This record gives sequence, C-alpha cells and structure tokens, in this order.
Amino acid sequence: MPFDNSLLLFFVLLVGVVIGFLVWWSAKRAEERRQALAALAASRGLAFHREDPIGVPGTFAQFELFHRGDSNYAYNVIRGAVEGHNYCACDFQYTTVTYSTDSKGHTQRHEHTTYCSAAIVELNYPVPAIWLRPENFLDKAAHLVGCHDVEFESAEFNREFHVTAENREIAFDILNAQTMQRLLAGPFRHIEFNGAAILVFDERTWEPATFAAALDFVRGLAEGLPNYLFDKLRERAQA
Repeated sequence: MPFDNSLLLFFVLLVGVVIGFLVWWSAKRAEERRQALAALAASRGLAFHREDPIGVPGTFAQFELFHRGDSNYAYNVIRGAVEGHNYCACDFQYTTVTYSTDSKGHTQRHEHTTYCSAAIVELNYPVPAIWLRPENFLDKAAHLVGCHDVEFESAEFNREFHVTAENREIAFDILNAQTMQRLLAGPFRHIEFNGAAILVFDERTWEPATFAAALDFVRGLAEGLPNYLFDKLRERAQA
C-alpha cells in the first residue's frame, strides 16, 4: 500500500492544532488566575505583582523552602500591611537536577520543576524555628525504635504532624492547645515559624480561594501567639 503523504500532513497539522490549543488554553487559564489574584489582593487592601518586587527568596531566606533547587524564584506576589500585620503570598518554583548513568556508561541529566504556593505573615519579634509537616510512615517507624520528634498532649495532633524545634520549651508555648486545634482544623500541613515570620505552603499552586484561606490561616496563627511569649523571648535575649 503506497504511503499517503496527504494523510501524514493531516495528522501533523492536527497535532499542531491540538498543541496550539493547549498552549492557548493554559495561557488563558494563567491570565484568569492572575486577574483573580489581583482582585483578591485589592479586596484585602494588598498589592499584586506579577513579578517579584522584593526578592522573596532573599527577603525570607530563613525559610527552608526558599533554598530548594538549583534555580528558584517567586512570582504572582501579593503583599502589604493590613490591621498591623505585614503579609506576603506568592507562587514559587524550583528546579532540581539529578544525573543517572545508562547501561553504556553515558551520563544523563534530568530536571524536575516543582511548583508551590506560600503565604507569610510577619511578627514583631523573632521566635525560635519550629518546623511542621505531615507525619508519615517513616516517622511512625522511627518512633518504634525510640526516635521521636516534639510530642504534645494531643494524640490526634501527634498523629497528624511531625514537629521539630530549635527550642522545645518555646515550641510548647507557641503550639498551645488553641493553636493545635487551629492547625488540625486547617487544610495546611507544611508550616514553619522562623525568625520574625510564619510560613505556610504546599507543593502545588493554589487557587485564589486557597490563597485567601492561607492569608486568614497565618493571621490566625500570629494572633494566637500568647501574650507572654515575646516578653519571655526578650528577657532571655537580655539575659
């Protein structure tokens, strides 16, 4: 059967049309999302920037997230001050590079890009670092051989969160019963208290409604810090 060049051309054109449509649709969705984020920012009295105006990874370099990858940057940045709190929320992406060797001894380079969204609220005084993430199977296995993270009176909280802290005593002050209930009720599981700020993030990009929830969530965490905490930290610093 002779090869039909016209049929081949048809399939090439069809593939081109499909790819073009997908590129257009992706760009359209991204623009609609940016417009929704700008509207969200305006409704909260905050500013929206497509490009990163402050160098988020450097400004908040205390957070481990912003050190990930061989190349990383923030974009779609929401920032500003409302009711005594400074906020910053953004999309963030980083690329990791790995190498492998095939059966012929040839080295191959592999790149993987991870897309995240994050929300930050600034504090008036720095706190010792606390890292929270979801408890996983390896953590549970480590408990069986006597390796424990910071554990609290709430068994439910201990099952949900793996917690490490620079200062265990301060961790108990910060993660009090009220804050633990807020953390359990919220949808966010990657949280870091570090320096004069609190970060929540996910390794996925949020819809505008989730950005709104994240901003409310970090505000609640900041307002839930006990009144005596900063006096205690100042006294320790002076001592």
